[in-house]
Amino acid sequence: MRAAVFQDVGIPLSIETVPDPVPDEGEVVIEIVRAGICGSDLHWTETPGILPSGRILGHEFCGTVVDPNGSAIVAGTRVTALPIHPCWHCADCEQGHIYHCSGQQVIGLQRDGALAKFMVADARLIQMLPDGVGFEEGALVEPLAVGHHTIGHARQLKGANVLILGAGPIGLAALLFALHGGAAKVMSSDPSPGRRQMAIDMGAHGAINPKEEDVEARFAALCGTPPDIVVECVGYPGMLGEAIRLVRKCGQILSAGGSYLADSFVPIDALVKEISIDFSLAYEVADFAAVIDAIATNQVKPQPLITDRISLDDLPEKFEALRKPSTTCKLLIEI
Repeated sequence: MRAAVFQDVGIPLSIETVPDPVPDEGEVVIEIVRAGICGSDLHWTETPGILPSGRILGHEFCGTVVDPNGSAIVAGTRVTALPIHPCWHCADCEQGHIYHCSGQQVIGLQRDGALAKFMVADARLIQMLPDGVGFEEGALVEPLAVGHHTIGHARQLKGANVLILGAGPIGLAALLFALHGGAAKVMSSDPSPGRRQMAIDMGAHGAINPKEEDVEARFAALCGTPPDIVVECVGYPGMLGEAIRLVRKCGQILSAGGSYLADSFVPIDALVKEISIDFSLAYEVADFAAVIDAIATNQVKPQPLITDRISLDDLPEKFEALRKPSTTCKLLIEI
């Protein structure tokens, strides 16, 4: 099969012919139709020691099952899947928290991923795509599930005024599900004019340029109060401190930014406001199911997230281009 293969840090992905994957017991083979690129993919390929040479990236995907391998799934079924192979017998797995599993193998990281013609997935984590969810929407389920899981941490979303820091794919996913969950007003803050416009197009009540505007004043002008909830989807040092500064007293911060760098804030600033900070890791099976249902029933419309569609042959050049600021939000590869 053809695949986009990682060789080493500083070397672009190469399109190669590699052996087709062979499923183990409890696994199925998916023929990939669409796959996406995540910011994590970029980080993993530029940080020494994370990826082995020869790894195939890609954890945002959908396609059709071509080898059910003894499972109850019918060949030809359109699917996506949670991109992980958990151990299934630790305490975390038994409680449904598979991303806390110490023996997990993440697709595209410890296991080969979806930037290839075929990929192996855990049959227990297959999610079928019903009518109303096309292949493009199917490839968006994974990043949308991150936003859904993040917003799911909100103590009181209905009627709340929400500020989302960052209008990348996760910030926009959080925007969709904050609106879907009944937030009163949702505003987005991002320095990119293209991403601010995308936030407006996807239903934000306002979009702020934090480089040129006073975020606190702009939010108050629209909502009359500081935000009840601040959702941090940037992942740069200093953003938690900024969220603490902006949120109202006794408010809540939801953090999905996931900075890989050390950060700091002044605890007394959070203490005197008596705020809570909730960190959100990935998603659970229920998040995938909820996202798929919301798309199928037309409750959320994620298509505006897609800004670029490319072929596998175009991927190495486009992948490197994503390391620099651009107007791209979600790039989909037609495998």
